[in-house]
Amino acid sequence: MDECLSIINRFQTISLESLNSLKNDVKLMDRHDTKYVLPRNKLASLLDLLLSDYKLLTIENKKVFTYKNLYFDTPDFTFYHQH
Repeated sequence: MDECLSIINRFQTISLESLNSLKNDVKLMDRHDTKYVLPRNKLASLLDLLLSDYKLLTIENKKVFTYKNLYFDTPDFTFYHQH
């Protein structure tokens, strides 16, 4: 994870205020999220590939945020596999 944090610190950043003032008016509350599952050992190389094309949102000088999710499924992950 230290390698990932090192890469995260190399991203160009953008504040929430700057994001809200963009011409195309990015709407954070009206968005579609796409999630992917990948092996943890691939994360650093993926982040490295994204460095030149993405900015990292910072809020109150924080770059990493945690989310708590409660995921409902069957014991054999039927919903996950159907999705």
